[in-house]
Amino acid sequence: MKFSYRFSNLLGAVYRQGNLSFSKDGNAVISPVGNRISVFDLKNNTSETLPISTVKNITCVGLSPDGNIAIVVDEDGAAVLVSLITRAILHHFHFHKPVSSIRFSPDGRKFVVTKENVALMYHAPGKQREFNAFVLDKSYYGPYDETTCIDWTDDSKCFVVGSKDMSTWVFGAERWANLIYYSLGGHKDVIVGCFFEKDSLDLYTVSQDGTLCVWESDTELDGLVLTKKRDKPKPPKEEEEEDEEEEEDRVEGQEGEVIRGKAEAPKDKGETKNVRFRQMSKHFFNKEGDFNNLTAVTYHKQTHILVTGFASGIFHLHELPEFNLIHSLSISDQRIASVSINSSGDWIGFGCSGMGQLLVWEWQSESYVFKQQGHFNNMSSLAYSPDGQYIATGGDDGK
Repeated sequence: MKFSYRFSNLLGAVYRQGNLSFSKDGNAVISPVGNRISVFDLKNNTSETLPISTVKNITCVGLSPDGNIAIVVDEDGAAVLVSLITRAILHHFHFHKPVSSIRFSPDGRKFVVTKENVALMYHAPGKQREFNAFVLDKSYYGPYDETTCIDWTDDSKCFVVGSKDMSTWVFGAERWANLIYYSLGGHKDVIVGCFFEKDSLDLYTVSQDGTLCVWESDTELDGLVLTKKRDKPKPPKEEEEEDEEEEEDRVEGQEGEVIRGKAEAPKDKGETKNVRFRQMSKHFFNKEGDFNNLTAVTYHKQTHILVTGFASGIFHLHELPEFNLIHSLSISDQRIASVSINSSGDWIGFGCSGMGQLLVWEWQSESYVFKQQGHFNNMSSLAYSPDGQYIATGGDDGK
């Protein structure tokens, strides 16, 4: 007899909390279920639960641009680095505080984690020879309250962070002379999402009260200027050796370089003119007065489509920057907790934590690709089909 039991799949639950993600090819949706991760392949109609788990329930998942690794963080801030190829845990790490969001840069070399009122930028694991998988590069302080969301520019030069204090902060990922930080206002509620336009510093910010602000930058991405580190240039070999020494000196848990932002924009220094933003327009989602909180949002840069989910279970599709309404539908009677859109922009994933629902909607054909809901209450009975291919379950919720 064989006793080498191996975990295969988790059945009866599809989503609990946290952010949904699509795989790199856009054919599979990655969903946190309690303290585990399930992958639903929508092309082949199969599902798989990864043989890894955290101590507490998962709150956020960061997926690398190449789709090979994921960083999974639970409610306490304990993180695991997971290989999506071998399905193995590569590294354990602890952020010591609850993490609100995590996002890799488009080039895959860095990732930013937001916890409390700070944004922490780490070197992404696997891109260079390192002993520590998570090496802290910079700590960014700016918001007064808890940070909520992150987005990167397409060339990984800058990132933007939204906060509960109704402000949005743009930070430079490198030592830019004309963009260290920039603070944006304009909202009267918690920032739910902030997104850069494709290949641009122009951005959109969305708040919980259903307000969208469109911001225009006076500088292109090519216009960012690196600061001069030293007056006398050193030979390239010496520079490389010095950079390697700096990397070796940094270990896990250290603060790295600290950047502290202030409410006012930095003053221009010498010939370099700082990047400036101005508000182009402001739009409101509740024009008819059917007000309810905006709870989740995502933006697809290639098609310029903004997807917003609300506490009433309704979602909207708008085309930006004109704010033209493409589509609106009620998909649940519960709060939409997470929204994600796949790489082609065809499929939109919705997670409703109240009922444990996971939905994938194809907006062009207006049809469901995937619609599942776990038992709301205890599971009380279970039966196999005669051929052993199917399982039927019954629960205290009458389903």
